[in-house]
Amino acid sequence: MSGDLAATYGTPGTPCNGPGKLQHPYGVCIDAYNNIFIADQKNKKVHLVSQQGKFVKFVLADDELEGGPVALAITADSQLVVTMLNSNFVKIFKYLK
Repeated sequence: MSGDLAATYGTPGTPCNGPGKLQHPYGVCIDAYNNIFIADQKNKKVHLVSQQGKFVKFVLADDELEGGPVALAITADSQLVVTMLNSNFVKIFKYLK
């Protein structure tokens, strides 16, 4: 691996809400299909991004993520595991239909 930049996601210096916009991105994980998941803590969203750095959709948002997501993981059976800021529990979601 040469270390060359392959893609970026987000807009440096312009935090706000919406596709391609991040406020305090914390956790990142990748599933078996090379989908990239980003925990957007301040906006209380989990972004699904292609390996080319393009927004696909919000997997989870707002009401499902009180406190905002911090850490992410994908289980062997393709469930998304999420921890939230200032919470005392972990949530597990089925993201593939």
